[in-house]
Amino acid sequence: MPGMATFTAGDGNLHPLIMFDERDPDELARVHRLGTEILKICVDAGGTISGEHGVGLEKLKETHFVFCETDLDFERRVKKTFDPTDILNPGKMIPEPECML
Repeated sequence: MPGMATFTAGDGNLHPLIMFDERDPDELARVHRLGTEILKICVDAGGTISGEHGVGLEKLKETHFVFCETDLDFERRVKKTFDPTDILNPGKMIPEPECML
């Protein structure tokens, strides 16, 4: 089990910090599952998975907790309109359909 978990919360954003040994593959997998569970609990309580830092790569798969595939497809089309060659943060922010959990 990971050694320690702590959170900072203030302006509506929750920043979990889970300390663990990344050299242990089993522990790493458990921490990733725990992170997903934390995000699911936040969404179920009426919150979201993103704050001032956006989604990036770490929470990309959990985007579907907040947005349905129709919403995500719309976001992909908007991004494609303004970034047709996908040079702005490729692979971040909006998961591709095959990246969904």
